[in-house]
Amino acid sequence: MMRATARRTIQRVITVVLGLLLLSLVVLVLPPVADHFGYARPVPGGLPTRFSLYGVGFQRNSGCFAPMRHGRCPWALGLATSLPVCPSANSLRKRHLWPLEQIGTLPTIFGSAHPVFDVLGPFSGGPAYGVVLVKDGSCYLPYKAVRR
Repeated sequence: MMRATARRTIQRVITVVLGLLLLSLVVLVLPPVADHFGYARPVPGGLPTRFSLYGVGFQRNSGCFAPMRHGRCPWALGLATSLPVCPSANSLRKRHLWPLEQIGTLPTIFGSAHPVFDVLGPFSGGPAYGVVLVKDGSCYLPYKAVRR
């Protein structure tokens, strides 16, 4: 009787240790793997630096999302105006880059997909000009088309 209890305890300890090991492996490996394959992670800031939509590759200029002068990302739209690093809907309206049209979604591992928008403002044509916006919380992050 005592051996069966000891055996169950050892099995439980091994199961917990293996579970923690698997969880830590996922936490360490998941971000670069998700980024490589263009999937978002269900955490704040979990959007990938690149993804593909309808056979077109889009990439975020990660340098623009580091601390910058004046909080601007000049490459972002190649328009007459540059966008803040994380423009809100109100900021896009003020720049006449509204309304947005959803053209697809960016899949999220273990979460709901992020909508991908075409910019329909007067200076743009969205993907035709190589820029889409991905909604992340209350802001829209710009991605530009890249050649593969």
